[in-house]
Amino acid sequence: MALTITPEKTKSKRIRILHLASFSGNIGDNISHIGFKNLLNQLHLDLDITRLEIRKFYNNYNLSDKRFFNQELISEINSYDDCIIGGGAI
Repeated sequence: MALTITPEKTKSKRIRILHLASFSGNIGDNISHIGFKNLLNQLHLDLDITRLEIRKFYNNYNLSDKRFFNQELISEINSYDDCIIGGGAI
């Protein structure tokens, strides 16, 4: 059974979300994220979305801000109310 969130059922609490995806990708990625954000806006929730670039986790990424799927990431994810992984192609 799917749960549908409607504006009258929501509270005013700010929801902190970590969004792990490719934000520096191609035009398709960018349009997908714009569409996803538009869908989220229709829920009329107070969202605070932090973007985390998944390309920083790639094996071939060698810059100083390289990230890893490790306990540090798990702790970071757990500091948010929710985590979205991937694009917005719903």
